[in-house]
Amino acid sequence: MEINDQNLEALATYLRKTLSPNGDERAEAEKTLKQIERNENYSALLLTLCERSTIPDEIRRASVITFKNFVKRNWPSLDASSSTTNPISIRDRNYIKEHIIDLMTRSPEHIQQQLSDAITVIGKCDFPDQWPTLLDTMVRQFQQPSTGNSFQSINGVLKTAHSLFERFRYEQKSDELWLEIKLVLEKFAPAFTDLFKSLMAYYPQKESDTIEMKNIFDSLYVCIKIFYDLNAQELPEHFEDNLTLYMTHFMTLLSYDHPNLHSTRHDPGILDRVKTEICRAVALYADNYSDEFKPFAQQFALAIWSLLTRLNLSPCFDDVKINVQLPFETITVLIRTSVTQNLAVLSQFEQVLFPVFTPIFAEDIAEFVPYALQILGFLLESHPSGSTPLPEAYRILFQSILIPAFWDRSGNIPALSRLLQAYIDKAGDTIVLEKITIVLGIFQRLVSQSKVHDHEGFAILNSLVVHLSRLHLENYFKDIFLVIFTRLTKAKTQKLIKCIIIFFCYFIVKYGAQELITQVDNIQANMFQMVIERLFLPELSKIDENDKKLCAIGVTHLLCDPIPMISGIYFAHLWLPLLQSLLQLFESSNELQTMSAAEKKKQAQEEADEELLVGLDDTPDYTPAFSCLAFAKKPHTDIFSTSIPDARCHLAKCLHALTAAHPNQFLNLMKSGLSTEHLSHIQKYCALANVTLI
Repeated sequence: MEINDQNLEALATYLRKTLSPNGDERAEAEKTLKQIERNENYSALLLTLCERSTIPDEIRRASVITFKNFVKRNWPSLDASSSTTNPISIRDRNYIKEHIIDLMTRSPEHIQQQLSDAITVIGKCDFPDQWPTLLDTMVRQFQQPSTGNSFQSINGVLKTAHSLFERFRYEQKSDELWLEIKLVLEKFAPAFTDLFKSLMAYYPQKESDTIEMKNIFDSLYVCIKIFYDLNAQELPEHFEDNLTLYMTHFMTLLSYDHPNLHSTRHDPGILDRVKTEICRAVALYADNYSDEFKPFAQQFALAIWSLLTRLNLSPCFDDVKINVQLPFETITVLIRTSVTQNLAVLSQFEQVLFPVFTPIFAEDIAEFVPYALQILGFLLESHPSGSTPLPEAYRILFQSILIPAFWDRSGNIPALSRLLQAYIDKAGDTIVLEKITIVLGIFQRLVSQSKVHDHEGFAILNSLVVHLSRLHLENYFKDIFLVIFTRLTKAKTQKLIKCIIIFFCYFIVKYGAQELITQVDNIQANMFQMVIERLFLPELSKIDENDKKLCAIGVTHLLCDPIPMISGIYFAHLWLPLLQSLLQLFESSNELQTMSAAEKKKQAQEEADEELLVGLDDTPDYTPAFSCLAFAKKPHTDIFSTSIPDARCHLAKCLHALTAAHPNQFLNLMKSGLSTEHLSHIQKYCALANVTLI
């Protein structure tokens, strides 16, 4: 098919008929197009129809949609050389790649978008090897004079570039990928930075022209997305050299305001979207390139907090509400990065942020309170334990978080619980001790009244056990155990049983196994046997991975320490079954083994990488009830990390001491009562601990 007026008119006629309300006529036209699409120049004819402004708009639109779908169906074929397997010949492919970028930049927006989609399909298949001119062609468009039409062209090129470069965020690192990124950086990045600078210089001149401002900020929005794309894998030398330029302009944009660029009920607002993307880029740098980003961390923290306090949260700002998940994430990673490098900046962050927290709590801004509480907990956790007293602001805040009404809103509870645990850790014997009865009242309320948040009550209780001395808690033991068993009687759940087992193991480690037996049997005679038979034996192996080491150590001391277990009323019925359950727990876990420093570092990095994707892109654990900040997640703490590196060796050593004190008794019991597999496990643990059972 030659590119001439006759063929163009015929093709336009078929396209017009595809829009016919007559079903038969429409079907016949679609069938004809399917038959002629294998002809040489078919795609070129479609592009020519798209280009001609004299063609009716509905025909141009039908032409470009037909072209896009034609490319999607046929371009990715592995065999482009055979006309029998693919209707797009090498010649047509080259024609398309030679003309499509220029055509897209000169087309109206509705046609431009369709052509951009087609370019993305072609680029994913052919770039860079089979389309070496693509970058040069795109860069030429950046060098056009700044006019309304040129911004339409630039936006089309930027959106296409982002669609091609976005995969740099997610693809696994490889030499091949880095070579492609290097090519993009060499050819595209300098012109891209020049474009960004020109946009930043141009928009102050056009503040009275709303349409032009929206065009400029549309370009800035995609520029910041591309900035993220090109920096996601490594910190390129080009962007490191221009870091001050980009960060200075990002700061300018974060503080910029323009009434006509805000969200409305029908428009999410380009300015808000620009600021959201800046937060995303800043978080990437703070988390991955902290050394280079360090000089900018605090000023961004202040700017982003200032941004949050200015957000209008009326119903028409739904998009902003959704994206509030992100500025708070950025604040958190800025704090984490800065404090890790220099603990002295912690007080500077507190001086900046506490004045912002106060109105959030005073005005009860529900959308912000859970985030602010999480960041407060994160700040407090960053203080060294046993150091100088906490700033007075924390003491004042503590009074507020104990108010019962503050715990009425379900979305506040996880963050409140974490913050309260941080207080117990850092100021348990001062600030917390003064209000210990109120704190225990919160534990009672959560455990007694909430199946949803009972685990938070236990987390508070466990923190009290770990960080407060027996002297300060023993007067409350009876009441604590009554609360737990009352709830167990009224509303037993799988989660509750796990929480009880974990608490009992904390209690054993801190106060001894004998004290646990005493407290339980004080509730009801011989009740401890029911606790072991109905809670520990069936549920111990189901404990979550992070708590298995604690539970293994707690159960080890139940087996080896208290007289009622080793020679008293509970020995005959409980000792061997409990040991069997402990061995099952060990063999169900690989995490109980000690990890080398290198392994721990690798695991921490993997977790951080996962958090990044989750926090910045997918965010699957964000819910309306409670939005968990990925960068503020509380790390798991192993209270035995140095004292008991391997719980299996600890069991072996305790059994060694037990058998030495009772020759033959326990060894004979194990030989006669344990399976061959379980005996071999004990032998393995003894070998690891370099001990022998007598």
